[in-house]
Amino acid sequence: MALRRQWLAYLTTIVSLCLPFDAYAEGKFSFGLEGFTDNYEEPEPGVEVDEHATYGSITAGYTYNFNNAYFVGMEGRGSYGRNDYKSVSGTADNIPQYETEARLLGGMRIPMQGGTTVFIPYFGLGSRFYYDNSNGVVTSLGAAGYDRRILQFYAPIGFKMEITSGAWTYSPMIEFDPLLLGKVNSRLGNVPGFYNITNTQKNGYGWRGEFMIGQKYQNYSWEAGPFFRYWKIDESETDTDQIGQVFVEPKNTRIQAGAGLRFNF
Repeated sequence: MALRRQWLAYLTTIVSLCLPFDAYAEGKFSFGLEGFTDNYEEPEPGVEVDEHATYGSITAGYTYNFNNAYFVGMEGRGSYGRNDYKSVSGTADNIPQYETEARLLGGMRIPMQGGTTVFIPYFGLGSRFYYDNSNGVVTSLGAAGYDRRILQFYAPIGFKMEITSGAWTYSPMIEFDPLLLGKVNSRLGNVPGFYNITNTQKNGYGWRGEFMIGQKYQNYSWEAGPFFRYWKIDESETDTDQIGQVFVEPKNTRIQAGAGLRFNF
């Protein structure tokens, strides 16, 4: 029963996706959309992998303010895209990709410059789940694809500024995301002669930022603007399959860049 409750809480966090930090009321919901490109690379000599994908996202969330000075909340997103793969094993296009992110955050609201600017430092706990649905895919050189499922936990540390000028609000944000733990499950059992493996990632970090511009009204507000997300993950620990083959998840980088639109109620 306790395990079931933990999974229910986790799924609720994922469904209650991405919140902004500009809520002035005691509680506020947020819903929005994103579009972005994704470039993933494994720069290993002789294996070099390069993937390009285009994603769309749904975002939503909730934040609660205490006396307009402190806040807690949860955020995340659900994304779907199509990936073009290229390596020494050949090429393959339009591979389905899925990504979800769930985050718990807390922080402070610190007024500055007569109240027209608010400085917002925050920290929390984040999780990211990535699913590469390559099972059944065959590259241009005849290599068989397989599913990859990556679950990573990290500790977001960042700050945001809210700058009000007339009817407009400008909100730059920057965040550092040190990796806490990652698990990469490669479903190689789909390929004859191989078995499923799981590699552990322990070192890496990410950066993300955005610059949102919006307006506030009596019962709601909106904001829109560009963003980026960057990850650099070191080589994983090794894992050995049932017949003694040793596997490692190579070091890799991922860059996501796009734009988002959010409505806050």
